[in-house]
Amino acid sequence: MSSLSVCIIAHNEEDNIARTLESVQWANEIIVVDCESNDKTTAIAKTFTEKIYSRPNLSNLNVNKNYSFEQATCEWILCLD
Repeated sequence: MSSLSVCIIAHNEEDNIARTLESVQWANEIIVVDCESNDKTTAIAKTFTEKIYSRPNLSNLNVNKNYSFEQATCEWILCLD
């Protein structure tokens, strides 16, 4: 059976992150890369996954997206923007 990692990068998404993470609870793992949020994004994400990483908030979002992919351990990756 295939396994799936869901990768999300976030910056100040406290209004959306819970709903988003709730919708992917079926995945084998959820990876959140927080990009220097100064709201409750990280605290909320911690209620859904232990795999939370902090990275600088870069203008080139692909750097942090690729970082999230590197943390994934499953066969497939679903990246949510």
